[in-house]
Amino acid sequence: VSTLYAQLTTAGAAKRDQIGNIVRFTTFRNVPKAAELKLLKYFDAHYTVSDGQDDVNVLMQMPYQLRVNCVNHIYRDTLLKAPLFSKCTEDMLKSITEHLVPQFFLTGDIFFREGATGDTMFFIEKGVVKLFLRKSNKVLLHLTDGQYFGEMALLTTRVRRRSARRRRSSTG
Repeated sequence: VSTLYAQLTTAGAAKRDQIGNIVRFTTFRNVPKAAELKLLKYFDAHYTVSDGQDDVNVLMQMPYQLRVNCVNHIYRDTLLKAPLFSKCTEDMLKSITEHLVPQFFLTGDIFFREGATGDTMFFIEKGVVKLFLRKSNKVLLHLTDGQYFGEMALLTTRVRRRSARRRRSSTG
């Protein structure tokens, strides 16, 4: 029980420290209150979903080759589910995974807007993403865990033909 209490106390202290850092940052930079609240909401949701783990920071502290190997191990199966990457060699997969960056989106956040130039593809680890036409707000498709979108941006030079918004809990 004392070990569990110590872990919870340490995790709580780390979260409080980070919230303090965010408040000091937003105060120092005169960030509008609405933006500060959204930032705090984002941090709280991300902290809850990730159990306090900061993957990007941990990965960026690793030596390059170790980082590539770790990211390849974590995301290899996800890439192989996409027909675009299913026939890739191991070397090609490693080359692709070294460019993957975990991202977290709040409900309502926009991944991209229709008409924008695209250079990014997204894989949904958890959550629901709505693809829609912005002007008519017509929903074209809902995507969920394990699915991907935005791949046409990697294959063509066309602008995005639809918008994408997070509906429920999503890491991409």
